[in-house]
Amino acid sequence: MQPTIAELCAKYHNESVHTEHVTALALKLFDKTRARLKIPDGDRVLLEAAARLHDVAYSIDPLHHVEVSAQIILQEGIKGYRETQLPLIAAIMLLHGGKLVELLHHPLFEELTDAQN
Repeated sequence: MQPTIAELCAKYHNESVHTEHVTALALKLFDKTRARLKIPDGDRVLLEAAARLHDVAYSIDPLHHVEVSAQIILQEGIKGYRETQLPLIAAIMLLHGGKLVELLHHPLFEELTDAQN
C-alpha cells in the first residue's frame, strides 16, 4: 500500500514548519497566476504534493536531498495519486534545486510525455 504524504513526511523526519511555509507560498503563487498562465486547476494538487515533499530526503542525504526526494516518490508512490502523476510531481520537486538548464537533460524530464509538460 502506498504511503500518504503525511506518512512519508513522518517516515523521513521531514521539517514540517519549513515545508508548510514553502507549500503555502507555492500555492499562493499558483492561485494568483493560474488564470493568466492558463494552468489547469487540477495541477494545483500536483504542486501541493511536490511542495510538501520537496525536502523529504533531507535527513537521509542533505547534499543530494532534492534528487533523493524525487526518487523516494517514484519508488514508494503517494496514496491518492496515479502512477502517471508521480514523474511530474518528482520533476516539480527537482526544480527546487534551481538548476533548470541542467535539469532539462535529466532522465526524469526527458521521460515526461508532451501531455505532462
